[in-house]
Amino acid sequence: MDMAVQLSPTLPTVSLGLGVVAVVLIPLGFVVVVIGDVASIAWRSAGLIAGAMTALAFISSPGFAIAAILTGHSARRRYPGEAFGRAGLIVGYVALGMFLALVVLMAIAWMSIRAR
Repeated sequence: MDMAVQLSPTLPTVSLGLGVVAVVLIPLGFVVVVIGDVASIAWRSAGLIAGAMTALAFISSPGFAIAAILTGHSARRRYPGEAFGRAGLIVGYVALGMFLALVVLMAIAWMSIRAR
């Protein structure tokens, strides 16, 4: 009686997890900065700390997205039947697109402010 345990591969799951982290970091940065602005009423340094945390979230988001894309492509090649690899790949591309759209919007806003 062969009772071998069939484990699912971890690379597709890692790819999906990295993509989800990349997507969650973008709105989390906005939430942290708002909380920091509110908290700076009572504690003067809260705004600075929240700004640093927001910058860290925005800077690390494309890194997680690129890691999700790379592991997603690798998972699709190694385990073509696993759906998490494709999902991680899609979520990674969506996170990278969201980040790039946000950068373009910030550049447009900066240029429109500087033009006045």
